Amino acid sequence: MKKIIFLILVILWMGVIFYFSSMSSSKSDGQSNGFIHRTVIKVVKVFKSDLTDSDEALITKYVVYPIRKYAHIFEYFVLYILVFLFINCYDLDLKRKIIYSMIVCVLYACSDEIHQMLVPGRDGSIRDVFVDSFGSSIGLLICYIIGFKYKKCK
Repeated sequence: MKKIIFLILVILWMGVIFYFSSMSSSKSDGQSNGFIHRTVIKVVKVFKSDLTDSDEALITKYVVYPIRKYAHIFEYFVLYILVFLFINCYDLDLKRKIIYSMIVCVLYACSDEIHQMLVPGRDGSIRDVFVDSFGSSIGLLICYIIGFKYKKCK
């Protein structure tokens, strides 16, 4: 039963990633900028309440890129954990579970970037595959540390 639940979670999370990748560049940029104005700008205003519109634009300009990359890292960190939990249901040694989980995540990252090349205003980036793989690597590290203690699901 757990195997089916983990598989459903993997597929749903892949769907979330696919959904975000399917957004046109203007819609994706609008979401990023909206997030920055709802969070980052409000936090900065706590320390500097007299922000001008040009200050906000400058902050947005320098914060958008890192926030988008952290989003990639987070998406693939979660994906790795979910894939590992699913693969952990099979009778494999920890090394194979870790490697197979990473292969799934890297292949999905590659397919995601190819998919983005088909979306208006978006393009695929090998750099994003590396960023996604970094997020998966963080998940790998956590699964490796915890993996010795986590019992196989039934």
